[in-house]
This record gives sequence, structure tokens and C-alpha cells, in this order.
Amino acid sequence: MSTAADTVDAARLKKRMRQTLKMQRYRKRLLEKADMLRATVSELEQAIYDAMQRRHPSNEVAQPSTLLPWEQVVRALRDESELATKDNVDLQRLCKTQGIVLLVLKQWVASFVVHMRTPRGTMKTWRHVTLGVHPASRVRGCDWITLQMLHHVDRVFQQCHFPPLTSTDVVDDFVIGTTEEDDDDTVQYMWRDQREVPYAMEVVRELFARPHYTKMVAGGPKAKWIAPDDETAAVVAADNYRLRELDARLHYVHSFRGNQMLVRNVAREFDLPDRCVFVAQNIHDDELLPNSSAAQRNRTSWFVLDRISSTRTKMRALSVLSQQFTKTGFVDLADEAKAWGLDVKPTEALDSAERRVHHRISQICSFNGSTYNRELDEALASTAKKRIK
Repeated sequence: MSTAADTVDAARLKKRMRQTLKMQRYRKRLLEKADMLRATVSELEQAIYDAMQRRHPSNEVAQPSTLLPWEQVVRALRDESELATKDNVDLQRLCKTQGIVLLVLKQWVASFVVHMRTPRGTMKTWRHVTLGVHPASRVRGCDWITLQMLHHVDRVFQQCHFPPLTSTDVVDDFVIGTTEEDDDDTVQYMWRDQREVPYAMEVVRELFARPHYTKMVAGGPKAKWIAPDDETAAVVAADNYRLRELDARLHYVHSFRGNQMLVRNVAREFDLPDRCVFVAQNIHDDELLPNSSAAQRNRTSWFVLDRISSTRTKMRALSVLSQQFTKTGFVDLADEAKAWGLDVKPTEALDSAERRVHHRISQICSFNGSTYNRELDEALASTAKKRIK
């Protein structure tokens, strides 16, 4: 029994001895490797020292430098100078261009500033008079006209006696009135509509408001698109390109209306978080695109969607149309009547002629209002069917 235990102990001792010798040899190799690396470091340091001595014969050893060579410094300075010069030229060119645009816009505004001798309640403003020749001023003019219409939309609705948004009243009427314009009483036609629909604002905008307004700005199905000559087409294409760069929803539309009256409309859509506003204003005089129609009207339109809730939207529309005018002033009643398809005889009494003309205009505009209501009902019915499906 003792002999067996002794044999096991001897085997364990022999194994430990082998492991001890193995670790000794491993540590020895590590020490030898460390000595070799230290020797290599010394040799490399000496080699560096000798190289520095050969490079700098003087007794003082030059320290390594982190400075760039002069060639690289000169090249970098030259590149920076060229960039600064280019930026300076670009800024000077931009400054000159902006100065020209500013001067053109000042002339544009000043050309229609009227100094009133006595205060008047209303007067024509420069906002819808003309577009200039300078390309940038044309874009700025369209932008400014539409922004002004957006800014004043609530004030205009209030002046035209629209019910507040909280009201449940439905408005759908056509009004013929007079307005003091350049000290003359002139006729003004106004169509108002306000109602609430049981759909989200985005749904109403996509399925009815935007298609309807696009058609209205273009003049409806009876309007004819202009077939321009090459020069006019180039101006229209340049305007459209610059307007798209500013805002893809800003348009300058040209079309002939019923009695071959040429209408140039600036229109824009403004999409706000809880409101969508469509505006349109015709341009009376475009210096690059002269109007072939002798007589014109001032045409101003707003179409507004207000979010009442996630499923209800308030729709409000206002279109204001002026009496016809030429470069010499507003036309008389006989010429105004002809535009609406009526003949007024010189012997006819003024009151009788006015009543007949106004009745004719009311019939035409009431028909247009009925068309609007029908198209709205069809759009709402189509929306309801899609929801059911």
C-alpha cells in the first residue's frame, strides 16, 4: 500500500519538475528577446544620430521640424487667394444684380403711387397694375402680389361680411354693388360662399379645392389657351421656370375668356398646418406681354380651407370682379352691357337699363354658382363612395 503511494508521489514530482524547467526556458527566451530589442533600439538611435550628424555637420544637432516646405505654403496661399478673389467677384456681381432689381421695383411702385388731394375710402393700388421687363422683378412682383393677398385674406373676408369661422351659417350669394374708384362710381360684382363639409382639410383640398381652383384660374371649360408666337412662348417659358424655382405652386396663367378678353392670372397655393389658401389676381399690364384686349376687368379671388377638426373643414370663397375699363378709364353702361350679351339703346332710361343689365349679370353668375354647387356635391358624393368601399 505504501509502495503504491510512493510511486504516485514520484510521478507528480517528476511532472512538476518538467513544468518548472519549461517555464524557466520560456522566461529565458523572453529575457533574451528583451535584450535583443534593447540592443536594436541602441543601434537605431546611433544610426539616427549618425544620419543627423551627416546632415548637419555642426556640433549642434538640429531638432526635427514640423513646418511645411515653403513650396506647399505658397501653393496653399495661392489657392486661398484665388478662392477669395472668385468669391469677391461673385458677391460684387450679386450686389450689382440686386441693386438693379431694387431700382426696378422702386420704379414699379413709384409709377403707380397716387398722391391723394383729399382722403378717399378706397383707391386702386399698384399691386395689380403691371409686371416689368426685368426677369427678377417679374418674379418678385408675382411673389409680392400673392403674399399680399395671403396677408390680407382675413381682413378682406371681414370687409365682405363673411360670418366667423365658428358660425354655422351657410353663405352662397352674388352681389352687384358700386365702389368709389378714382372718384367715379363703378360697378363691382362679388360672389361669396361659405359652408362646412364633413371631411378632413387634406381630402377637400385634393379632391375638390385644387382641381376647382385650377380650372377657375384658367377660365373654366369655355376658356381658350393662348397659342403664342415664338417670342411670347419664350417669355412664358422663362417666367414659368423662374416661378417654379421660387415656388412650385406659383403660376402665371394666360387664357382668353368668353368675349375674347385676354386674361393673365397670377395664382398661388399656400399650404399651412391648419389652413390652405388659394389666391389669384389678374395682371392689367405686362410690359413683356402686351394685352391685346382693349378692355379689361380687375379679377381677384380667394379660396380658403380652414381645419375645424380632424373630420370637418370650413370652405370660404370670394371672387371680386370690376366693371370693364380701358387705358382711358371705365367703360360706360352700354359697353358693359355688350360684354354680358345685352344691347342698351341710347333712348333707354338709365335706371331701366341698369336693372336689365344687372338682372342679366345675376342670371349668368347664378348659373355659375349652381355649377359650383353641383361640382362640390359630386366631389363630396365621390368621396363618400370611396369611404364606403
